[in-house]
Amino acid sequence: MKGARPPDHEHALDDIDEVLRSHGLRRTPQRRATLDAIAASDGHATADQIVARVRKRMPSVSPSTIYRTLTSLEEVGVVCHAHLGHTASVYHLGGGGMHQHLVCERCGSITEVDAAVVAPFAKRLRDRYGFRADFTHFAVLGECASCAKRPRAKARRSPQRR
Repeated sequence: MKGARPPDHEHALDDIDEVLRSHGLRRTPQRRATLDAIAASDGHATADQIVARVRKRMPSVSPSTIYRTLTSLEEVGVVCHAHLGHTASVYHLGGGGMHQHLVCERCGSITEVDAAVVAPFAKRLRDRYGFRADFTHFAVLGECASCAKRPRAKARRSPQRR
């Protein structure tokens, strides 16, 4: 991931026990293994990647338990998911600070930017339309600076019909 300063996922894990307790949840081995799996992947992992990591460490845990764990962790704000383009959603720790994802459609790089970057746009939507935007679940697709400098491959023209 590129970006000014990536979220501190390891530090975020330290504060999660308090959040879980405040919502009446216990720190179970399955929850901890799920959180560790997310943090071990630079903080962004698909549900399938999380299931694979957790089951490598705890083979007896069923995938459905891990999916339910992700849902419960997301409900209390410990975990968030985002759609980073045309692939499966990824999960990241919510305590690492809200951020927006910029995804390059040419090279696949992901840049994290602070939520303050999109805050003026969110405020304008709220002021003008009364719409409260949630930018945490989607990515902005485009081209990174490196790819934008490179020429695009010419598209092959399809034969014209007469």
